[in-house]
Amino acid sequence: MGYFRELPDVEYQSFLSDAISSQDYLKVKNLFRRNKLRDDLQSNFTLFNKYEIVEGARPDTIAEEFYGSAQLDWVVLMTAGIINVRDEWPLSNYQLYKYAENKYGIAGLNDIHHYETKEVKDSNGRLILPAGKVVDKDFSFHYTDIDTSINNTFGQLQSINVNNGGSGFVDGTYPDIQVTTGGIGIGATFTVTVSGGKIEKESIIVTTPGKNYDLGNSISFIGIGTTAGTDTETEISVNRRFTNTRGVTNWEYETIKNNKKSSIYLLKQGYLQQFLNDMREIMIYGISSEYVNESLIRTENTKVTTSY
Repeated sequence: MGYFRELPDVEYQSFLSDAISSQDYLKVKNLFRRNKLRDDLQSNFTLFNKYEIVEGARPDTIAEEFYGSAQLDWVVLMTAGIINVRDEWPLSNYQLYKYAENKYGIAGLNDIHHYETKEVKDSNGRLILPAGKVVDKDFSFHYTDIDTSINNTFGQLQSINVNNGGSGFVDGTYPDIQVTTGGIGIGATFTVTVSGGKIEKESIIVTTPGKNYDLGNSISFIGIGTTAGTDTETEISVNRRFTNTRGVTNWEYETIKNNKKSSIYLLKQGYLQQFLNDMREIMIYGISSEYVNESLIRTENTKVTTSY
């Protein structure tokens, strides 16, 4: 069942120079008679098998492999939702390279086509920023997270929470204590209150957020009174600023786009005959002023003038 063989005919009044009379008609295939897979069927995955197009495969070779007839190549294309084979069928590696070379030039293959995000998760494994979002080169974003082990840079200090106030500190309230972490964070200060030799919970107030603090940083409380206390346990809240982007080259962009074309869905063999029967039924002409029979209509030539 070749596709064009199943198309109905149309007789078109001839206006060729060798036409004998106005009753001369040309019979052609009605290329305007088209159909497509119903939308509700396309979303029903039980009717289809996922298929990966390999290097060098063509619609007719896949039809021969999957349906036993190369003439059913149009079924492959229709169920895959492909209208323009030239643009929608995957290129071979050689074809892809020549296409990209012609489009960008050899020197331009490694130029940046666009920037996209890298995946970012918080300390609990929750997705904060998905990968693959197209963004500007200088894209960045902020979010607040709490953890004592994850190691990320770029962050303003938001808060310092006390889990264990330790011991041996001198009572009092100490303003503008510089945050010392041993990391690369700089510029943050806080005010803290000590009572009974312990740092009181929820007593630490960040007065200057600084920058470049990590969630895994350990806070040093040296400078609180004349005695260095011990055994403190804290966790810090950091407003992270990420510049989590990567550049995608022209060659990578074209390769990814081409690879996506390789995954298609094919109608399962068990539904093929019903599909073909429905196709034939849809192609039948209905009764109209142009009707001749189920597979033929006749139209008049609307050209009423002749140039001399």
